[in-house]
Amino acid sequence: MKKLQRSIFFTFAVVLLSLLFAGTYGYAFEIEIDVAPNVLNIQSQSEVVTVHTDIAFSLVLGLGVTLNDIPIHFYKSDDRGYFVAKFLSDEVKNLYKPEEGEIMTLKLEGTYFIGVDEEDNPLYDPFWGTQDILVMNNLPAGKN
Repeated sequence: MKKLQRSIFFTFAVVLLSLLFAGTYGYAFEIEIDVAPNVLNIQSQSEVVTVHTDIAFSLVLGLGVTLNDIPIHFYKSDDRGYFVAKFLSDEVKNLYKPEEGEIMTLKLEGTYFIGVDEEDNPLYDPFWGTQDILVMNNLPAGKN
């Protein structure tokens, strides 16, 4: 029964997206993202940077998602069915260039399923979203 429900949901989502984005094939679509943490301490022992999106998990080609060209480490669905991406903190921290200031812009990019063509081949469009985060380079408390 769950498989049937997922299939119906997926079909509904594809039809809805096809109607919403008709005529936009081949164009990037901007999404909202929320980066956690939104303050990144270069000296912290954090392991991942998480990016929450507002795009349906079932439509995203997860392994092709990048953050400033960093390949995705892990992905999952949140409790609302949206795509959540995780990237290794050390790779994100390596993007930081002190001479560029304390604000770093992170850009999530990927592709999502929009439907099928007349020969039943899947069609995909790119998506992207950006967020500025604050970067600090402070030793954590008690690590003097």
